[in-house]
Amino acid sequence: GVVQGVSGLQFVAGSEPSTDSNITLNNGFNGGSQADIVDSVTTNNLFVIGDTFTVTFTVEVDPSAATGVLDNTATAGGTAVDSEGVVITNSGGDPVIATDDSDSGTDPSSNNPDQPGDTGGSDDPTPLIIPNIGVSKAAGVPVANGDNFDVTFTLVVQNTGTVDLANLSLTDDIADQFGDAFAGIVSGSVAIQNFTGDIADIPGLDADFDGENFTDLLDGTGRLNIGESFEIIYTVSIDPNASGIEDGLENQATAAGVGIDPDTGVVDATLIATDLSDNGTDPTGENGDDEDNNNMFADDPTPVQIASISTAKQVIGTPTLLSNGNFAVVYEVVVENTGGLDLINLTLAEDLDDQLGNAFQGLIDPANNLILVSGPATGSVALNSGFNGDGVIELLDTTVASSLPVGQSFVIRYTVEVDVSQASGLLENQVIAGGTAVDSTGAVINNAGGPLV
Repeated sequence: GVVQGVSGLQFVAGSEPSTDSNITLNNGFNGGSQADIVDSVTTNNLFVIGDTFTVTFTVEVDPSAATGVLDNTATAGGTAVDSEGVVITNSGGDPVIATDDSDSGTDPSSNNPDQPGDTGGSDDPTPLIIPNIGVSKAAGVPVANGDNFDVTFTLVVQNTGTVDLANLSLTDDIADQFGDAFAGIVSGSVAIQNFTGDIADIPGLDADFDGENFTDLLDGTGRLNIGESFEIIYTVSIDPNASGIEDGLENQATAAGVGIDPDTGVVDATLIATDLSDNGTDPTGENGDDEDNNNMFADDPTPVQIASISTAKQVIGTPTLLSNGNFAVVYEVVVENTGGLDLINLTLAEDLDDQLGNAFQGLIDPANNLILVSGPATGSVALNSGFNGDGVIELLDTTVASSLPVGQSFVIRYTVEVDVSQASGLLENQVIAGGTAVDSTGAVINNAGGPLV
């Protein structure tokens, strides 16, 4: 429910009842099963004419569970007695009882004009106005786009308070958080969707948003009434080869709004609501984990997991003329983990016969010329002794466990015999490297289609 607990019931210092009265507070008061602030069960309370007292207590509330402004009324009551303490009765013989519902304000003997919730009467409930906003942010699976990766983010913004909000903003300084890895916002990718309120109130997008010089996704129009929500999506292009990406990328947006006074209908600059996005899809919850270990469970930045592997290939030295008129060509391949995730189950395939055609005459002495020049400082790879560039195109032994941690690389060399007289043009060839991403525990990371590779 809305009320999560009550604590700290006490008299306000300087506003205790006089010594002529006898008022004892109920230490078991919880605002629910024990709703009486005064101990009327075990204590014979006395409240003398003209006396006053003030109590204070703290209520923990979950504003996201509210469906509107939280109005609250307390009811005071007592049985009249004479100077001897004898109960006074009316003509029917019933005790004379005094009761009063609280009025919003500080003066128990007036109508408290212009106080919150004032209607002109003396029994106006006290409104609890809590401006609050929640935002969550989830990252989609990175999709290769040329040399970069595109990641689509989905943000859910909800009014989780007890007052309507205007002057909405949703800022995301992606360039500041991603640094050199930020390659821009994909054109046409920013959209607002799934608005749950009146379409006339839908917030407007800021057409200038670029995640760097203009960081607010919203233009300040529209409003978000209590409980209403909307989603914003946009796609960010990321350079996987940028410096620092091996340490991982994290991103966080900030939502904000200003409350609308329920009595006047005017925006009240004192009613400010702000929230840092939490990794996940629920703007009202904790989304499971305290990922940044700060003992706050609803403000975790959203990590971006990019699995990236890069290869480079060159001819070492000058091709050597063989006695049969063919040439021996030494190739060197460098493979590096350029992403932010460790890789296992490595593959490195090259179909030399398919790419070089009739010019390919096989490998020269593969037992001695297929070599691991340098291995990763950490991790492991093993060469496939059966590699021949034709029927067997895998350079690595995939029956042996392999791994390539972030930032690590290895180098392979092998010698190919080429008959240039069989070439019909420029001889070109490529290798294809791959691996499966794992998290810090070694568990395979999956996307919607299976393992992230």
